[in-house]
Amino acid sequence: MPGWTIVYVAASFVYLLAGAAWGAWMLATKGQPPGPLPWSWRAWHVETMLFGWLTQFIWGIGYWIFPRFWTSRGRVWPIPWAWLSLNLGLTLSWLGMVQRALTWRLLGHGLIFVAAVLFLWHAWPRIKPPGA
Repeated sequence: MPGWTIVYVAASFVYLLAGAAWGAWMLATKGQPPGPLPWSWRAWHVETMLFGWLTQFIWGIGYWIFPRFWTSRGRVWPIPWAWLSLNLGLTLSWLGMVQRALTWRLLGHGLIFVAAVLFLWHAWPRIKPPGA
């Protein structure tokens, strides 16, 4: 298993634990009078589970299993930058939620978009039509 796959998958499991714990707390307080904390941060839970866990897990496994032509993985330089951009984008988005600052959230989501573009920049040459 390549090193960057291990980094992506390990980080995704950290996000999985954090997001699942928050979701369990939200579920546990569902039948009680509305408290301000768990349900007001539902967006944090969604972004943690969607981008932190699921996206990182898919990208990490995708980096490993996309076909290699010859012996090279092709352009590898975007992979660490995509990981850094995704995690920094999540952090800025969370800070925007805490401070209720739309600018931070937009900047964070922009970095998540940049991470997606970087991962596609790496993966696109490794995708080929069947039989080609």
